[in-house]
Amino acid sequence: GWGLYRAGRSLESLQRFDSYFNAGGQDTSGHLGRGWASLALSQNAKASVSFLAALNMGINADAHTGLGYLALSENRNEDAEFEFKAALAIAPSYAVALSGLSTLKFQQTKIVSDGWNSYWKGDYESALQSCSDQLGHAAETKNAAAEDCRGWSLLSLGRYEQAKEAFESALKIDPGFFY
Repeated sequence: GWGLYRAGRSLESLQRFDSYFNAGGQDTSGHLGRGWASLALSQNAKASVSFLAALNMGINADAHTGLGYLALSENRNEDAEFEFKAALAIAPSYAVALSGLSTLKFQQTKIVSDGWNSYWKGDYESALQSCSDQLGHAAETKNAAAEDCRGWSLLSLGRYEQAKEAFESALKIDPGFFY
């Protein structure tokens, strides 16, 4: 099943894992494989059951990561962050969980994409204005991206004390925001 999954043949992989369980298999690896294959096929309910079954067998960073990606696919960002952090508490360098958390944090920057577009063009005043315009929405959603964007814009404008304040505000909102 795992070989088929890694070859991008998720449906055949899922069928193989299902056959394994129908024959009486119960290993954690089977639950994880069925979870990942189900998730790849957008069979979220089956993926959830499989990842939870793996967790019921013991502490497992991969099961938490799978639940994180499942939550991410359903736009349940708080749940996704919880699961990715749970995985990283078990295995701090687990690349798949780090990637999931990074994806989640990157999604938060969408509200300031116009600001970043201006920033990368060297128009720091426009970037600052655009990012500042998003402060209210960002505060409502506890999103540090607007303050982070403001900080970089202010830094580029040579307004160092204000930049420091913006970065500190961002860290108060979300100490784990990827900068």
